[in-house]
Amino acid sequence: DVAKANALAIDFLHRGANAIGFVFPVHSEPTVADVKALLKDIDPSTAEVVFINPGRADLLLPTLEKAFKELGSGWEKPRGAVEFSQLAWLCRTGRLCQRHGTPVARAQKALAFYKQFPTMQTLMVDGRLFHNAGANVVQELAYTLSEAVQYLDWLVEAGEDLGTVATAIRFNFAVGTTYFMEMAKFRAVKYLWAKILDAYGLQDKAKMEMQIHAETSRFYETVYDPYINLLRHATEGMSAILAGIHSMTINPFDTAFEAPAEFSWRIARNAQLLMREESHFEKVIDPAGGSYYIETITHELIAHAWEHFCQVQKDGGFLQAFQEGKLQKSIQELAATRMKRYATRRDTLLGTNQFPNFIEKAKPEVMAAVEQREKACQSSCAHAETPICEPLRPIRGAQQFEHLRFATDKLEEQPLAFMLAIGNLAMRRARAQFSCNFLACAGFKVVDNIGFDSIEQGLTEARKQHAKIIVLCSSDDEYAELGKATVPLMQPGEILVVAGAPECQPELEKEGIKYFISVKSNLLDTLKEFQKDLGIC
Repeated sequence: DVAKANALAIDFLHRGANAIGFVFPVHSEPTVADVKALLKDIDPSTAEVVFINPGRADLLLPTLEKAFKELGSGWEKPRGAVEFSQLAWLCRTGRLCQRHGTPVARAQKALAFYKQFPTMQTLMVDGRLFHNAGANVVQELAYTLSEAVQYLDWLVEAGEDLGTVATAIRFNFAVGTTYFMEMAKFRAVKYLWAKILDAYGLQDKAKMEMQIHAETSRFYETVYDPYINLLRHATEGMSAILAGIHSMTINPFDTAFEAPAEFSWRIARNAQLLMREESHFEKVIDPAGGSYYIETITHELIAHAWEHFCQVQKDGGFLQAFQEGKLQKSIQELAATRMKRYATRRDTLLGTNQFPNFIEKAKPEVMAAVEQREKACQSSCAHAETPICEPLRPIRGAQQFEHLRFATDKLEEQPLAFMLAIGNLAMRRARAQFSCNFLACAGFKVVDNIGFDSIEQGLTEARKQHAKIIVLCSSDDEYAELGKATVPLMQPGEILVVAGAPECQPELEKEGIKYFISVKSNLLDTLKEFQKDLGIC
């Protein structure tokens, strides 16, 4: 609804935003009247406007041209961008639409619009797709630059001016939670882009400047304990801004599972305003410059990203490497490694695989929304063009744990895990707390206890509370005796767990104890085993 979109844009501008992005439905063809309605009462001298029309951006250009002329005063030099990107569409869908012309011809149309409106960039290179599919920083930089070089090659070989092409390109990046690494990422990519343009023979140094729009990461967003996303987005935004980007979008904290409401939009907007108006981040040029640590990792990133970039070029350039599936395979392998690190808690997602909210339970509508979105991400949108390669699939680091917990939350009553703490006071307390955090990651109810004088006393209390899982929490020295004493007292349907990895584990396994949980455990696989034994999945 263009009228509602305009009203929302005006409201955001009044509340401090100074750039607005209008996102059209896939393959939509807005009219001149639609565009004029969207831009009603927006002052182009104070606000940048970005038009995002996936799959049909080049067809939007004549409409925008007519609308700008009819709007008249102020719109002769609109500021912002029209995000035309055939290669981003290829990454997203596996298709390279040629019904409306060859890729080069369509890119030339976008460049022609830029020549007419040189303050509206039209060639968009989207590094967010690599990041949100699970790529690491090195892959993200290498593949994004390779995508940009593909446009340079197409257009320069078609006779276009190198400087014009370079300045028409707008880069979109996602920014992750590794605070200093993300700062180094943006500083590194600026250096590498200038190096590439210099190699192409660009003489005008001013045209080497990279215009970057950053957006908070989707990969790190979580459904459970979603307010932690506020903290993630705050540090992500700081990293990008301190590294010297052009513009920033902080996403609402609840975008992973619902359409943002007024509250989440307000918090996202105000986080940016705090950085600009109170922290004055836009007042200092390159605040990270000269920092030994950041300079060091910047140079390391430059070296590794350049090596990866050169390999893509040796493989025939971005288009060929992507069509052959080499980039997708590389990202998938790395993403699998990252997911395994979350599964084993080598990396932490706060509130998901470490320190979960014990009393949180997902609502049915939230679970349905998340599952529906993930299905949509795994399927290419309907289109007449035949896919020519596998697209990139966005993932989130938390989703494997979320599905685990969804299965538990769908039960009328969550299984209860009871901490049978006994023996050495310090060890039993530490292991009971560790076990509570461990088991709550699957949505199990957990009951901690200060301690019991005997195994019998603990089991009696556990059965009063209808515990399904009983966790023996003590010291390694006491487990040999306590474990053997507990096994004969267990009843059918009860799961006995030992908190730790004691030397006597082989002996206890012979006694029939199956589960031992410790920092060495694969959290995800162990919790799946619990669910299987409990008949949850």
